Formats: sequence, structure tokens, C-alpha cells
Amino acid sequence: MPKPSERLAIERIQTGVRMERRLLKVLKALAEYKNMTLGDLLEGIVLHAFEGKAAFGAQTHLRT
Repeated sequence: MPKPSERLAIERIQTGVRMERRLLKVLKALAEYKNMTLGDLLEGIVLHAFEGKAAFGAQTHLRT
């Protein structure tokens, strides 16, 4: 873990992305379930993917 003085400043920007409608509905519902914004959810998913980790635990996975 870097020291606080070595951390980079995080700058977030507004962006528009195209996404399949049903997938967006699922992600919005998951963000609401996790009490977070859609942007925070997507950022978390991507950061976990870059680290090779699962973004969510077994409780969040769909059960059929």
C-alpha cells in the first residue's frame, strides 16, 4: 500500500457509454441493492477485474 503522500490524485469525469439495455437494467438494480451509484459500481467492477479478483461475493451472484 503506498504511503498517503505517494498516492495519486483521483479525478473523475462524466462519460457516456453504450450498453445493452437489459444489462444496464441489471447493473442499475445491483447498484441500488448495494446502495451505491452506477458509476461507483462500474468503477469497482473494473478495478477488481484489473486485480484479477471477483467484484462480488457469493451472496450477490444470481441463483437459478
